[in-house]
Amino acid sequence: MNYNKLFFRTGAKQANKSASNATGWRGGRGVFFFGGRNWYWDQGCDNIFVSALVYRPNVWFDQRFQFCYQYAPGFVNLWNTDILFRSRWNRDAGFRSFWFGRAHGHGGGRH
Repeated sequence: MNYNKLFFRTGAKQANKSASNATGWRGGRGVFFFGGRNWYWDQGCDNIFVSALVYRPNVWFDQRFQFCYQYAPGFVNLWNTDILFRSRWNRDAGFRSFWFGRAHGHGGGRH
């Protein structure tokens, strides 16, 4: 078990409790606050999220996969029903970036 990562995640959850509801970049480490939590583009997805997935990607794209899954309109349906969509996610960096941009520009409304 990576205790540093566990400690860091616990600290991030504590920070979220006191953070304002504003969306945007926080600090100098590339932390993005959105949807009531901090997103770190250089860390893996949450364990609870990963364990709930029916299909796990070969290429996670760090927390961006979880962000796309939660906020990009249509992503969940395509991910869970379309093998070609999942295949393209796993092999095409431009495709992943497109979906991340779509999620990021959506404003956070759930689908």
